Amino acid sequence: MQARKNKKAEERASKEAKETQKREAKAAELAAKEQAKRDAVEARKAREAEIVAREQAKREAEQVKHVEKCLRQMERTREDLDAGKIDTTEAIQRLRDIAESISG
Repeated sequence: MQARKNKKAEERASKEAKETQKREAKAAELAAKEQAKRDAVEARKAREAEIVAREQAKREAEQVKHVEKCLRQMERTREDLDAGKIDTTEAIQRLRDIAESISG
């Protein structure tokens, strides 16, 4: 009789251990899926940030090119003024136009 009780207790304990193991496996699987989702979101955010940074760098490079072009125009205006090719009024107008293009 005692042996039968012990056997049933062992079977219950074994069954509970298996159920606990299944629950733990499901919990671990769910945690892994959630972590994978978080990792995917982080990767997407990193890609988006990289795109934004590249676009910003491109805009800054274009601004630098524009400023360099304006500086060359200013230099040509000075040279033309010094050479007597243009008068002061025209030089001032050119410089105003250049300033306008810089300020946007």
